[in-house]
Amino acid sequence: MAGKNFKMVKDAELIFFNLGSIGDKKHCIITEGEIDCMSAYEAGFGHEKEIDADGVVINDDFSKWGVVSVPNGASKGSQKLEYLDSCSDWFVGLHEIIVATDGDEAGLALRDELVRRLGVERCRIVNYPLEEVVPVKDGQKRRCKDLNEVLQYLGRDVVVNVINNAQNIPVDGVYYLEDIFPTMLANFKNGVQLAPTTRFTVMDDYFRWKKGDLNLFVGYGNHGKTFFALQLMLTKSIWDGWKWAIFSPENYPANDFYDDLVEMYVGKWLKNMTEEEYTEACHFISEHIFYVYPEDEHDVNSINERFRYLVMKKGVDGVMIDPFNQLDHLQKAYQREDQYLSEIFKDLKRFALLNNVCYNIIAHPKNPSYNQDKSLPVVDMYDIAGGAAWGNKMDQIISYYRPNFHVDKNDPSVQIYIQKLKRKRTGGQLGDFPLTLVWRNKRFADPITGDVYCDPLLAAGKVAKQESFNGRLPYADNAYFGDEDPF
Repeated sequence: MAGKNFKMVKDAELIFFNLGSIGDKKHCIITEGEIDCMSAYEAGFGHEKEIDADGVVINDDFSKWGVVSVPNGASKGSQKLEYLDSCSDWFVGLHEIIVATDGDEAGLALRDELVRRLGVERCRIVNYPLEEVVPVKDGQKRRCKDLNEVLQYLGRDVVVNVINNAQNIPVDGVYYLEDIFPTMLANFKNGVQLAPTTRFTVMDDYFRWKKGDLNLFVGYGNHGKTFFALQLMLTKSIWDGWKWAIFSPENYPANDFYDDLVEMYVGKWLKNMTEEEYTEACHFISEHIFYVYPEDEHDVNSINERFRYLVMKKGVDGVMIDPFNQLDHLQKAYQREDQYLSEIFKDLKRFALLNNVCYNIIAHPKNPSYNQDKSLPVVDMYDIAGGAAWGNKMDQIISYYRPNFHVDKNDPSVQIYIQKLKRKRTGGQLGDFPLTLVWRNKRFADPITGDVYCDPLLAAGKVAKQESFNGRLPYADNAYFGDEDPF
């Protein structure tokens, strides 16, 4: 038998193996390796059409399928799937996708990410036979973990059965405990796993990024709530590589939106940074944050279509609508506002769960009522039109507040209030905590420790915690802040 005599060329563009087999087909099988792809082909899938004398396709059950493989297998770590960036258009028009990755831990992680990216509603997954037929050491045997082993040890007909009996992924319905018991038991043994950190150390005790959740950010106009939400997202990108899709019409055009992020990333105003700093920041942001602004329709369905496309093409981890008030609303003439909001929020929650993303919404309050000292009260859900519906449907509600704004619009003090938290078990609590906004660096800091979170140099281990402040707390010298409020 000939040896394995092929390899990947260093720095070559990654694409699916046998991608051309999809062509104009509407059905596709995705495997984890080239040999599994060829095993599916050996079983008959992906063959050319065979037409009888009457012009009828006699092997449609096999010829309708394209059969491809991911280019570099699976890993136990983060499944980045860079190859979907350049190949995603091949999958846009498919009606059905069978994901046939390996049955080991890495293969299951790859399977789950492929399903998330390509769409749970059109994906099916394979289950390998229970028979223990694959020899291992000491004369023991185990189950097949991929299509090639099924072909080798059980034969072509079993490969056909495995693929034909691929199961749909349950989206709605009844959940029986016995079906999810293995996952529950693993969680019990491992202990409760906290949701991903924000990297804002002071914030993690109160709020964490939880995929599948709806997060509402509230605060007064021009006080900086969008700036705060964007910095949370950018910080998560810097430290953990998360990607985001953001609809923010108030920040149109896109270059203004991106320039704000560039200033956060570099820690300088545009006028103070070098071309090299600007270019480096743009390169990073271009890979992690994507601005959404349809030319015509700005309703939630149109926005979610763009978000869904970016989940598939870029693998975004979270999305944001900023602000909800500027959506083109599709409320029916006979609908009350609470009924309409309940319907919309149900769709957004379903989107968040199906695509496994954090779904973030920023909303403006109605006309505020000032306190006697001319200060504004902390915004809560009831200050937004349809407030009760927000309170019922949101998983987490975060209120951004500047307590001294009525005295000094440049005062850097910020207070963050967590007003609703759905699952404390995975991290977070109700309450509030302070932050300081360092104007000159366009970054938030812990007012007690001086820690800055949105700093790529710190994330890369190139600076110590306090280096951004040159050993001083951010509020120690008022001149440090500069005199220009970014909002």
